[in-house]
Amino acid sequence: MLARARYPLTVWLATHAAVVAIAGLSIFLWPYVYTAKGSVQLPIGWLDGLCAWDCRAYAQLAARGYDLPMTTNFWPLLPWTARPLVWLHVPPMLAVIVVANAASLVAFVAVYRVFELAADEAAARAGLLLFAVYPFSFFFAVGYTEPLMIAAGAGAMWLALRGRHVAAGLAIAAGVLARAPASLGWFGLAVAQHDDRTRWRTRAALLIPVAVGLLWPLHNWLRFGDPLTWMHARALWGWHGRLSVVRGIFAVAHPGHHKIPRAVHRQGWAGLIAGNVIVGPQFIPLSDA
Repeated sequence: MLARARYPLTVWLATHAAVVAIAGLSIFLWPYVYTAKGSVQLPIGWLDGLCAWDCRAYAQLAARGYDLPMTTNFWPLLPWTARPLVWLHVPPMLAVIVVANAASLVAFVAVYRVFELAADEAAARAGLLLFAVYPFSFFFAVGYTEPLMIAAGAGAMWLALRGRHVAAGLAIAAGVLARAPASLGWFGLAVAQHDDRTRWRTRAALLIPVAVGLLWPLHNWLRFGDPLTWMHARALWGWHGRLSVVRGIFAVAHPGHHKIPRAVHRQGWAGLIAGNVIVGPQFIPLSDA
């Protein structure tokens, strides 16, 4: 088991060391933050380079919890899993970064294993390497929710391909609590169950992500008196906050805000269709004839 995880571990260490080094060097060369009055020099360190923007919001949630309705825009798995570290007196920003990086290691291993099951070791190595050097993969070394979502999604797919459908449902449910787009992984689990011709009792595992996903509106209702608090909070972030996947494809923002060109909508659909056309056949078993 450890031998098969050696390659993903090596790739994870190399890429994360590079991101940490670049973040530290950037802070050293330019220890300034941008404000409305221009650049201001502050006593910031390498940790600040790994925890900007949403990461700081998650760190505050790990320290204080959901004390304001607007904070429900941020889904709970990352701050909830970082909170025990805060109880152990780990600084909140560091706690969020540690949890996200641990999840990214799980994600690297899970992605590698999915490629192994779908193809072979060579494809797994190439696929993971491309995944790791993708320009936006730096999010896997900072305090964001992407590592938890990918770890849950890829882990669920790996479990489903091995016939462990109940565990796969639990895994994707965790991903839903990390980021709502993880819910798209449900379709992969459904296809895997269809291919395995599972019984209705096993297919009931597909309800697990739905039930767990409803825990967040339930929390909102118990805490703030409105199960849709998180949707209202999303709207408070402006046009980019209201822009969901569906709105990003079909609609433009409200008058007076930035508009999304319809060409972008068409490109989004084209990319989605092309991705399914390219990737989908790889999972369709071919006959020997």
